[in-house]
Amino acid sequence: MMTVSRAMVRDVWDLFDVFPDLEQGGIEQYIARVLKRCCAWFAANSASAYLRRQSTEHFDFVAGTNSLGGTSFAVGEGIAGIVAESGQPVLVNDPAQHPLLRSHGIRRRQSIGSAIVLPFLAPSGECVGIVNLTRKAGQPEFTSDDLEQMQSVVKIISLAVANARLIDALHQAQRNLDSLVRNLPVAVIVLDKSGAVVASNPAAHQLFVNFETLTTQWPNLTQVVRRAAEEEGRLRVDGTRAFWVRSRRLELGQMSITIEETTEHDHAMTEMSRLSRLAEIGQMSAAIAHEIRNPLTGIRGAAQLIASDPESAPELGAMIEEEVDKLNGLCEEFLDFSRPLSLRLGEAKMSEIIQPILDLHAKDFSDRGVSVSLQICDDEPTLTLDSLRVEQALRNLVRNALQASKPGGRIEITVTPGEVSVTDFGTGMTDEQVRKLFIPFFTTKADGTGLGLSTTRKIVDAHRATIDVVSAPNQGSTFTIRFPESNAA
Repeated sequence: MMTVSRAMVRDVWDLFDVFPDLEQGGIEQYIARVLKRCCAWFAANSASAYLRRQSTEHFDFVAGTNSLGGTSFAVGEGIAGIVAESGQPVLVNDPAQHPLLRSHGIRRRQSIGSAIVLPFLAPSGECVGIVNLTRKAGQPEFTSDDLEQMQSVVKIISLAVANARLIDALHQAQRNLDSLVRNLPVAVIVLDKSGAVVASNPAAHQLFVNFETLTTQWPNLTQVVRRAAEEEGRLRVDGTRAFWVRSRRLELGQMSITIEETTEHDHAMTEMSRLSRLAEIGQMSAAIAHEIRNPLTGIRGAAQLIASDPESAPELGAMIEEEVDKLNGLCEEFLDFSRPLSLRLGEAKMSEIIQPILDLHAKDFSDRGVSVSLQICDDEPTLTLDSLRVEQALRNLVRNALQASKPGGRIEITVTPGEVSVTDFGTGMTDEQVRKLFIPFFTTKADGTGLGLSTTRKIVDAHRATIDVVSAPNQGSTFTIRFPESNAA
């Protein structure tokens, strides 16, 4: 058995102190120092080490006491490659006699009398490196005790390699993070407990001239920062520039702040909103003009006929009166839509509102050959709402479903806690039509005014509820109204 000297024990313990060497000279210098000691401990003539390239099957030479071996090899190639493939250390005196090597046809080198080849194994079990110790021919061969003791040393080297790769990965991650933060178009600032700036990125330096006068430049920033973590808020400077501020609490009492200028975005959104309103007003104006023009055309024609044929005045006068009534009804409908909506809240169940609507339109369903099913959940809650207004909204949805249905079609109405949905399997709508659906005076019907669904949306909004539409051409539509939980009585 090999005698272990005090110097060797001291040196082995010294191998555990790997981190200073890794930081100063890298893993290659650390392994070179270990190999030099191994040659002394085990009376080896030479030693070499190889490390695996990340995510490959190839190993590259990293350190050695001489130029023994090639610069690289692959898994399964030569004795080192076989050890890398199997993950098992080998003691080689004669490759032809070794059970793991003889089947590979590896021949003995005349200059090498004995060798120990061991793998560096990562915690996952993957072979990440190989170490090779040799003695010249004519020298005493390595023993199993040498192999066992060398395995202990290799475990320390394996730990160092794993730590080195972890440190490299952490450094790379830190570099990537630093690069990301540096290139962010958003200002990033880190404050300590006292509110002093301890870190920042270039975007922050462009935004603030002097961090020492940070709170003087933007006094409102102090208030934003003092809010609870996860708080977000807008910050305005001089009434012209707008910023979005997000703060996050970090460890050790620090806080990160990200500040993104949204001035141009806000201006763009304001302009888009203005153009959208103008487009809606233009569409409403065109729709109103169209609705008014038809009755006026009839009135003008009747007036001309009366002028040319006074005897037809009674009959044509009735026609004029009918057209005037249409105009008056349109004006009333428009004025009703434009008035603020006031709710008269009470308690009711959704099924109690829907059933009278279905009863009222029973003949219409029958005339068109459309069947209707009403499904009500067992635990239907009582809601606080304006029954008459909700009935008006649902009547619009039911009437639209009926008009969209084909003869022989069906309509399904489903009531679940806080929700009611109306589904038809009729003509359906395109995505563009769905987007415009609640715009006043937009309609897909030849005889519609386009105020029905707009009024429905207005009633839904007044109840702080939501309405969703799912539709596709020739596949029907589903309208779903969802009331907030606070509406439950």
